[in-house]
Amino acid sequence: MAFDGYVIVATFSDRARAEMMQEILEGAEIPCMLRLDDSGGLQPQFAFGLGVGLEVPEDRKSAAQELLREYCGRGGEED
Repeated sequence: MAFDGYVIVATFSDRARAEMMQEILEGAEIPCMLRLDDSGGLQPQFAFGLGVGLEVPEDRKSAAQELLREYCGRGGEED
């Protein structure tokens, strides 16, 4: 479940790749945040099973998806 007003535009299997895409979106002035449950970084293996969600405001979803497709060929809910 995303934060109020935010939607998940992609899910990654590792935090590093999710953070890289987060930087790209932030560089394009698209606010975003990561959604993950890895016990504050103490249990990184949880990301392999649950994934790391990348969330953006609903009104910026299209722009975020376009950038994600450009950089990594993805950009849809729960990719």
